[in-house]
Amino acid sequence: MEKIKLSEVGLTNAPSSIIGLTADHNVAQVTVDSLSKVEYASSTTGTDKMRYTQFRYSPSSGAGSRILLFVPISGLTDKVDATGVLGSLFVLRAGLEYSPMMVKADIVLFRSASRLIKDMNVTGAWGGGDGSVNFKLGHCNYNGQLYLAIKFNTEFSITTCFQGFYTSDCVFRNVVEEDVTNWTDL
Repeated sequence: MEKIKLSEVGLTNAPSSIIGLTADHNVAQVTVDSLSKVEYASSTTGTDKMRYTQFRYSPSSGAGSRILLFVPISGLTDKVDATGVLGSLFVLRAGLEYSPMMVKADIVLFRSASRLIKDMNVTGAWGGGDGSVNFKLGHCNYNGQLYLAIKFNTEFSITTCFQGFYTSDCVFRNVVEEDVTNWTDL
C-alpha cells in the first residue's frame, strides 16, 4: 500500500475530494462533485413519493449554528400522505484551521397527518470543544413553511451527504439557525 502525504492534498474547510485506490491499485483523487449521484423512484408506495439515493450532497457556508431542513410538513391531510427520510446522514468538515468533524447519523424521521416516527443513532466525533456530537431532530419554520429538520452542534461550515430513502418533497437545504423560527426538539 502506498502512503499519501496530507501536505500533497489540498485541504479546505469543507471536503472537496476523496482519495482512494483504483482497480489497479493506483492512488486517485476524485472531486466530490464528479461522483455519480444515483437516484431511484419507488413504484411500490401508495403515493409514489418514495425515492432512494446513494449520494445526496449539500454544502453549507457562513457563520451561525447549522440546521439541515429535510422536508416541509405543512398541508399533510391524509395518514397515507407521509413525508420524511430513512437513511444515513454523513456530516463532514476538514481543514487545517477548523476542527475536523466526521459523523454518521442513522435517521428515521417521518411525519403524516396523524403520526410522527423518529429515531436517530449518531456515531463519530469532532475536534472542537469536548469532542461530543450533539445533534437534535426537530421542526422549525423557514420562509413561512414548517419543516422537519436536524440541528448540528457546530457553527463552522459543513458538508452533508445523505444515503437512503426519502420522499420526493424533501429539500435537504442547509441553513443557519438565525434564518429559522420556532425550533422545537422532537
